[in-house]
Amino acid sequence: MVELLSGLGGSLADSQRGRALLEEKVREGDTWRELFQSLGTRIQPFAERVWDLPTQQIDSQILVILNGRLVRQDTILESAIEGGDRIVFVPPYQGG
Repeated sequence: MVELLSGLGGSLADSQRGRALLEEKVREGDTWRELFQSLGTRIQPFAERVWDLPTQQIDSQILVILNGRLVRQDTILESAIEGGDRIVFVPPYQGG
């Protein structure tokens, strides 16, 4: 499952909760890069806010949480997706 938190889901987001949930079917052995590339190709808000199609990289301002743990963007892309994985993209927050 892919979850986009407030500000990232755009037109996909639940306006009251500020998030979008995407469930995608993947094949055994698929990597996160392959999934993100597929999502970025099909879903404009994902490409605009999370995944850079030309460079095939996650926006550097986005935090990535995989199965409840913060992960480095550069380590996740070539990892194989496993059954039950849940990834959350968190936008940058500003405080004052």
